[in-house]
Order: sequence, then C-alpha cells, then structure tokens
Amino acid sequence: MKPEIMKNGIVATLATIALASVSIPANASDEAVRTGSLASSEIPVRGVIRAIDEAIVSTNIAVPVKEIRGRPGDSFQIGDPLVIFDCGQLEAAHQSTRIERDIAIAQHKNNQLLQKRGAIARHDVAMSQLAVGKATADLQSSAEQLKQCVIEAPFSGSFAEINVKRLQTPTQGTSILRLVSNETLEVEMIVPSSWLIWLDVGSSFNMHVDELDRSFGGTVDRLGANIDAVSQTLTVYGRIDVSNGKILPGMSGLVEVTRGTR
Repeated sequence: MKPEIMKNGIVATLATIALASVSIPANASDEAVRTGSLASSEIPVRGVIRAIDEAIVSTNIAVPVKEIRGRPGDSFQIGDPLVIFDCGQLEAAHQSTRIERDIAIAQHKNNQLLQKRGAIARHDVAMSQLAVGKATADLQSSAEQLKQCVIEAPFSGSFAEINVKRLQTPTQGTSILRLVSNETLEVEMIVPSSWLIWLDVGSSFNMHVDELDRSFGGTVDRLGANIDAVSQTLTVYGRIDVSNGKILPGMSGLVEVTRGTR
C-alpha cells in the first residue's frame, strides 16, 4: 500500500508542476484590455441610453396655470402648447402700456409743433422724445411677458415630469416641466482607452437592451474629450437606430463594438 501512495503522490506532484508551467496569469484579461489585443466581442461594455434633447422648463411670470395639456408619459409634437397661463391681468397691463405709449407719441408730436411756433423750448421736445422711447420699451417688455403665457414644446417628445397643477401660481424661475425626446437618442458607454488604437467615429456597434431583450445597431458618433488617468477609460457616444422598437432614455445593456483598423 505504501508504494502505491508514494506513486500517486509523485503523479499528483508532477501534474501540479505541469499545470503551473502552462497556467494563464490571473491578470491576463486585464493585460489584454490594456493592450487592446482582445476582440470587442470578448470584452463587451455596458451602455446607457440618453436623450439628446432634454429640457427643464421654468416660467418668469407669476400668474395662475389655466391648463396643462398632458400628463407624465404623454407625448407631444414640436410647437404644441403644453401649459397655458391665465394672463388676464398681464393682457390688461399690456393694453394700458400701449395707451401710455400712444399718449407719449401724441405729446411729442404736439411739442414738435409748438417748437416750430417758438412756443416751447428744445429741452421740452427732447424730454418728450425720451418719454416716447421709454413707453415703447415698456410696451416691448410687456409683449415679451405675454409670449410666456403659453409654453410650447421646443421639440417632439414626452412629459417626464410635471411639477405644477392647474390653478396653481408657480414661483418665478422654478422648474415646472421636464421634457425628454424619445426620437433623438444616443448611447453612452465607457471603454478602455487602449481601444483608441482601432476605435473611431463611424465604428459600428450592436447593443442588446436588457429591458426589451432585443438588439439594436448603431454607430459611434463622437469620442470623449479626455481620458480618465486613473481608470484609463474613455467615454464614447453613439447613435442608435430606434425605428424598430420603443427605446426609452435610461435603458441599458451590453454593447459590442465592431473592431476595425485605422
């Protein structure tokens, strides 16, 4: 029995030595990533869908909300009215400002006539002319306020957040809407900086979206402006084809970039 044990022990020891002589270092994959020697399919990266067009909308007029034409998740087209304010007071103020402008113009014309007859000083004519300029500026300012009585969609998309209710008077400068576009989307991914050996704008990729369990093709649109010196990574942005499925911002999945040569 003892010789057999020794024999097995010798065989086991030799096998261990043989395995050790051909074993792959633990950091082989890290080295491959650093040198860019692995194909893209062997080191997929995660990507996140971002909306290119996104807006946080606020208001500069302190008047009640008359109507909100949508709820979170509802879609809209560019130019559609989204929020309508009750601007009755602003409209009345605008009309009053218009009358004041007309009075200033009439007064200035009268002063010009009196000046021709020598019945008024040039100083009075100059002052009335300045009054016309001020009244005109006030009227323009009032007209700009009226333009804010209706918030129109800056692009086609959906309501992400609505932070105001009907009949509520929002505080000036506070966010009342967050809008996102589901038509113009991009993929944001972080890749090893060594991929710059072969990665460039126009490189194609395939993204498997987890939430839909489907794959979509795309192309690299632009590269990040700098490399993270600690992680040696680069942010890459790509356009994705959204015509074949309802992709939403925030979805994510694995991205495999097709390796090319420069």
